[in-house]
Amino acid sequence: MSPDFLSSLNERQLEAVTLPHQSALILAGAGSGKTRVLTTRVAWLIQTGQVSPTGLIAVTFTNKAAKEMLTRISAMLPINTRGMWVGTFHGLCNRLLRAHHREAGLPQLFQILDTQDQLSLIKRLLKSLNVDQERFPPRQVQWFVAGAKEEGLRAPEVEAHDEFTRRMKDLYASYDEQCQREGVVDFAELLLRCYELLAGHSTLRDHYRARFRHVLVDEFQDTNRLQYRWLKLLASGGGNAIFAVGDDDQCLVAGTRILLANGSEKPIEAVRRGDLVLSAFGKKDFRPAEVTAVFKRRREESLVTVVTRRGRRITSTPEHTHFAGYLLGETPQTCFTYLMHKRGAGFRLGTSQVYTRGQRKPMVGYRQRAMQEHADALWIVGAHASENEARLQEVLLSLRYGLPTLPFVPRKGGSTRGLVHDGKYISRLYGALNTPAAAMRLMADFDLRQDQPHHVPRSRNSNRRNITLTLCGDNRGRTVLHRICIMGNDAGGRDLLLRMGLSVRPAKKRSQSWRFETSGKDFGRLLRLARKIRARLGGSILLRAGFHSTPLPFLSARDVRAGMVMVGKDGRLDVVKEVVRRTSRKVTVFDLNVSPAHNFIANGLVTHNSIYAFRGASAANMQDLQKDFAIERVIKLEQNYRSHGHILDAANALIGHNRRRLG
Repeated sequence: MSPDFLSSLNERQLEAVTLPHQSALILAGAGSGKTRVLTTRVAWLIQTGQVSPTGLIAVTFTNKAAKEMLTRISAMLPINTRGMWVGTFHGLCNRLLRAHHREAGLPQLFQILDTQDQLSLIKRLLKSLNVDQERFPPRQVQWFVAGAKEEGLRAPEVEAHDEFTRRMKDLYASYDEQCQREGVVDFAELLLRCYELLAGHSTLRDHYRARFRHVLVDEFQDTNRLQYRWLKLLASGGGNAIFAVGDDDQCLVAGTRILLANGSEKPIEAVRRGDLVLSAFGKKDFRPAEVTAVFKRRREESLVTVVTRRGRRITSTPEHTHFAGYLLGETPQTCFTYLMHKRGAGFRLGTSQVYTRGQRKPMVGYRQRAMQEHADALWIVGAHASENEARLQEVLLSLRYGLPTLPFVPRKGGSTRGLVHDGKYISRLYGALNTPAAAMRLMADFDLRQDQPHHVPRSRNSNRRNITLTLCGDNRGRTVLHRICIMGNDAGGRDLLLRMGLSVRPAKKRSQSWRFETSGKDFGRLLRLARKIRARLGGSILLRAGFHSTPLPFLSARDVRAGMVMVGKDGRLDVVKEVVRRTSRKVTVFDLNVSPAHNFIANGLVTHNSIYAFRGASAANMQDLQKDFAIERVIKLEQNYRSHGHILDAANALIGHNRRRLG
């Protein structure tokens, strides 16, 4: 008899959860319930007696995700989850090192350095060694050490082809010696030391392999090489199985034409590692860039085709990232139906236009509405040729999903009697409805991702922070530079950044606001820095591409809408005419990793390269996992567990027949 918690799973989810004891890779699209599958898999293994609660290990990337997993497991099973091995890479490695500190060469009560403590230790070390800190800045030494450790390299193993790197190697070695003397470890050391512990002690390794017959990992696409090697150590051996869940990767279909640096073109399937392609380094600045990796796979895929007004067509998986957005002066008049969110209030539907009437300064309509209502996020549900089409979709969706259309903030105006002007009644309305649940159903049906809104309003204060990361944000030098920026007006945020060792300055002269901004060659490293800042301060990371005077957002193919603009191979903007979705079929798809600008030109449009390289992870891990563990089962969770197709069909029935509809 099946446990009750299996009854709500769809066919693909049930297949993944109840797989026999074997290694498997589960690829999940938006809203397909990957965390649900992993936690239900854990509950099913325990409920069916295949493993004890402490006989498996489940790994994820954030404390929040680990806590959510434990909460879900305890909701499904009447067990105490406190002793379970469910946590982050660093948390689980810390637990192992505490238990085996002698074998790891650490004191029993070793201390963990946070970022600021680590930087302080490095400064003391450089001073004691009489090192020129202008030539070898402490923060650069810190990044060098962290980068080497994340690759699994100790100082003697780092390759050095110049005097600067050789000196950095020496400082890394001195830093390790200092940490050992003081009995401290940094965060990167936790994983590296734990890996070395298991790799160097066969008895311990065999013990944990026998204990953890099931190794489960969430967000597998985010693993770097050392994390993968650690997982491989634990999961290898007779009778062990790894169950990896991750986002599907972004790919273009075979036949896509890639523009090379010499002006010729190749189909993407003919591109090889080492080829030079033409890459955008900034606004109308195209330069040669090297293909450092090529990825290929054949599988059943759903596809998205973006068609532009200049006749360009690019077909990809829904996850593939483009650079696209609505720009004043470039986007034609378009009417939107949108979903808006405000913390403390809920979700609502609305309509707007690209160009609004009666404004002193032109502004995209939904951005103006979001600013007026102090909203936190907004998703474009539909783009239309006329206001009536947008309003029709708004009414239909409001009725189908039970979502209000009243503004969060009372409208200003001469009338004071209408409901739209009365804040008290507006609050009562949103308090009476479960708008988050309704919004999740709508997002699922329209393939919208909760964590990827089309618009996030600007930061105003500590209540909403935006960390903006701009690809190719500075191309004035010989090589491309990427830029990270965060602004605020609160002393608390400024002080936290200073304690992280970051340089914070006034936003303007004699201003109370502050700004942190820096540039670097390594986009992945800047992204990791952005995530560290977000972990301390909260907020959103906004990814932009500096290929126009107004940077364009990173946008999944599934989220591209008619009327948006993209950059063509000539540096000019091209307007999206339509976006066509195709049902799943067997196709061969490819992706490239391009260094250092991380973009290339496909069918005449500038597009993104492998998403995993940006995350500081390795796309090769997906391929190595399948090879190293002889994985035969790759399950793709295409069906959305929240989806109700009849609702979507009914809501679009009166709209879809109109030939003038844009998207």
